[in-house]
Amino acid sequence: MVYDKLFTPNTPNMYTKNITPKSIRKVYHPTQKRWIIRYYYGSKKLVDQEGKTKYKTFQQDEYPDIGWIKDPKNAYERQCNKKAERLLDDAIEEKNVDLRKGRFGMLTNKDKKANMLDDFEKYYKNRYTSKNSLHQHATILGRLKLYVNSDYISWLDINESFCLGFLDFLQNHEYVRGKLNKNTIKSYFNAFKFFLGVMKEKGKLLTYPANNIKAKGEPSKMKQRLTKEEIQILIKTDILAHSSIKPFFLFSCLTGQAHEECRLLSWNMIEEEDDRFYIKATRRKTSQPYRIPINKQAMKFLGKRPKDGNQKVFPSLKYSAQQNQIIQEWISTAGIDKKVTPHVARHSFSSMYYLITKDIGALMMILNHKDISTTQRYLASLLGTDYFDNKDVELPTFDIKI
Repeated sequence: MVYDKLFTPNTPNMYTKNITPKSIRKVYHPTQKRWIIRYYYGSKKLVDQEGKTKYKTFQQDEYPDIGWIKDPKNAYERQCNKKAERLLDDAIEEKNVDLRKGRFGMLTNKDKKANMLDDFEKYYKNRYTSKNSLHQHATILGRLKLYVNSDYISWLDINESFCLGFLDFLQNHEYVRGKLNKNTIKSYFNAFKFFLGVMKEKGKLLTYPANNIKAKGEPSKMKQRLTKEEIQILIKTDILAHSSIKPFFLFSCLTGQAHEECRLLSWNMIEEEDDRFYIKATRRKTSQPYRIPINKQAMKFLGKRPKDGNQKVFPSLKYSAQQNQIIQEWISTAGIDKKVTPHVARHSFSSMYYLITKDIGALMMILNHKDISTTQRYLASLLGTDYFDNKDVELPTFDIKI
């Protein structure tokens, strides 16, 4: 038997190896008056000095924290025990599913003592390359260290109670600028939950501890957009103090290019073919290459092409509170009573394009979404879910004069 090579009788650390059990089942412990999980690894034939044959069974017991009440005294406590037993059954079934799929393994002592915080740092530095993702996960790591009040916590301590406590910490901890908003909390906690899922697949966790824990964000609101009439007013309204903001914003309104893509856009990314213009680049957010058409209306905002193709199309454009304020002052000067950010230009293009063409597939390609459901949600947040059922709506035209 394979177990002859792995086990010897009276070995103190027989379970320090990463060994797959043959079966996992629920067993009632009569002394402790509670249910436990028993991992059965097989048996070994032994012959003593007198020639008598005995069999040594190899098993390991786990004592899960499921809220079991040893001596229930009333109906409520008995109901709690029924719920705890159901949770245990679900956990064992999940373990057996992993066992059948060949993904199950007992944690080694090294895995148990490993620092979850170190593993989290290695995980996100190896997985992500974008500055935004790295910054977000570094912030989450800082929140985790604040929560545990240490630079170390073992994987043995990562359970449902830990996850609930971390979510509560994110929701209630007071920082210098106050509490985090609900959407930020949801983003942080979901990123941590995803990390736990990856670690379970790698064998750091025997069960996924955050399956029934959800962070709620702010109620969804209709996103702001500009109409083609309002864009026409902006074209005629001068903007002071900045050379790149007006051409960027109007270019984005007519192409759907996001602020980040416009900021990185250089002249050698704009191609001309058969008297048509295209942008050929890689979107920073999704790392997906794309080639989309841009109309001649949009090209009028870019000026004359320089000899050096590496020059930025919008050289002084950057994302900052100051430039956002300039955009808002420009909007107010035009007499438009709306709160506008750089991304509103992309919203405006999306709504105008769909209202004219009704081609959600083409819009998905232009916006460089990975899935059409993303585009559907995007449009619903701009136009409202009821809009798509209105067959009698009058469609505006793209008759913007420049």
